[in-house]
Amino acid sequence: AGYYLHVEPGKSFIAGGLHGGDAKTLTKLRRAIDTRGQELRRIISASAFKKAFGELVGDTVKTAPRGYAKDHPHIDLLRHKDIIAWHMFSDANVQRKDFVKQAGQLAKKLKPFDDWLNDAVGK
Repeated sequence: AGYYLHVEPGKSFIAGGLHGGDAKTLTKLRRAIDTRGQELRRIISASAFKKAFGELVGDTVKTAPRGYAKDHPHIDLLRHKDIIAWHMFSDANVQRKDFVKQAGQLAKKLKPFDDWLNDAVGK
């Protein structure tokens, strides 16, 4: 898991999480969600995180992944193939003098999420 800052007119954002992991990484992620999903849920449900990033995004499978029950308490998280927190910036925001500081503050809010993911996949 890592951080990504993209600056482009009309398409600027900061993101964190796992994108495009291989099958081994995805298996590790799902095992961690299965056994420690409540920890991840606490991180992504924190008010500061929710305010900054809203709901997680990324590719998901349509049903429960193989080996997991459809009524698993963390099925919404288990369905993710990519698990990403995302914050869009307006062009006006990018041009502000404090943009770098604001991006840094958002990266700090991403850190517990990325730390959990990295611990989950062993990186």
